[in-house]
Amino acid sequence: MLFTLVLLTITDLSVFLDIPIFRQSLGFILLTFVPGFLILHILKLDQLKLTEKIVLSIGLSISFLMFFGLLINFIYPLLSYNTPLSINSVVMSFSIVTLTLAIIAHLRNGDTPFADLSVLRLNTKEKAFLVLPAFFPLLSILGTHFLNTTNNNIMLLVLLFLIPAYITYISTQNKQVPEKIYPAAIFFTAISLLFMYNLRSNYLIGSDIHEEYYLFQQTLQNGYWETFANNPLDACLSISILPTIYQLFVNINPQYLYKVLYPFLFSFSPLVVFIISRKYLGSFYGFLASSVFMLDQANFFSWGCVRTYVAIFFFILAIMVLFNDSLRELDKKLLFIIFAISCIVSHYSSAYIFLFLLLFTWIGAQIIAKPKFTALSLGPTERTNSVNLIRTEETPAPISSKLWLKKKITFHHVTEVD
Repeated sequence: MLFTLVLLTITDLSVFLDIPIFRQSLGFILLTFVPGFLILHILKLDQLKLTEKIVLSIGLSISFLMFFGLLINFIYPLLSYNTPLSINSVVMSFSIVTLTLAIIAHLRNGDTPFADLSVLRLNTKEKAFLVLPAFFPLLSILGTHFLNTTNNNIMLLVLLFLIPAYITYISTQNKQVPEKIYPAAIFFTAISLLFMYNLRSNYLIGSDIHEEYYLFQQTLQNGYWETFANNPLDACLSISILPTIYQLFVNINPQYLYKVLYPFLFSFSPLVVFIISRKYLGSFYGFLASSVFMLDQANFFSWGCVRTYVAIFFFILAIMVLFNDSLRELDKKLLFIIFAISCIVSHYSSAYIFLFLLLFTWIGAQIIAKPKFTALSLGPTERTNSVNLIRTEETPAPISSKLWLKKKITFHHVTEVD
């Protein structure tokens, strides 16, 4: 709680006094991590690993910002305050709500630390494996700068050679690679690829990004969110309320807010893919799965629609919590609903795809989950062992004739997205 109070105080002073560097860095940290950390701390999800806590905290923080902005956007005009998304309104309201969350978290947990940071300590071998990927973001930023100023793309070509070379090296030496380095290597690779695409011009590039930017500017200048263009983009909070709140805190070139903020957020998506894949395939193959996701140009960094970045991130997070066995059932449902609704308000098309994927998966599960064999066809000893070992939630009573597959996606999940 003390850390949150100090961070809030320094950040608010930096915002109102417009202190360079402090305003940008502290404002970004406060908005991106703190609300989610506090929500997870309130839920007492201590059983999660640090990587899982980080990605969930970022997802919950982004979701919190969108719905927090939407809430004050509707409530404050009822109190005769017509610019609810102005700097004074947003900063003060956000500080009060965040401080309230910190108090609740402290009352529920006392001085219990949120996470064990000792896992961040690396030995010499682990540091050696991370030396090369740690330079990927720097190469990406400097390479795009030289490309924009001198039309020289040699550094980007070097980066595009080093990334697959590093993945190949890890693949050949996977038995010697420490598991702790995979999350950091994935993040460095992902953010370097996204920066390489989004920073390669001094202007915004993409298919719908200019209209998205227009809606953001309208919301920022009016201090109020409403339907400006009367099209589906108006309903996407990820391109209107979310960047408005960030801009009020960090106050940077709005174009670079789009070029830096959204790539940073989406760079955690391959990390979520790694977390999901690791459960079923192990760390090394989880690393390969996230690499395939990152290196697929058509799906990873060439959409040019920032709302898609946010929606896909929420979609992957929803799937992650759905298949996380360490979460309590109530917490799993709560987080799934939050991320599903956040996906819906981030991008309309992604919400439709989300719904149909869950629906078809549920239908497929009903077809696949047929009885594999009957207990009557087994011997007495085999029948007894089968009943004791394979009982699931779908077979609460003793199994006498059928054995069923346990399903992760139920019809309730489909209706929640719907």
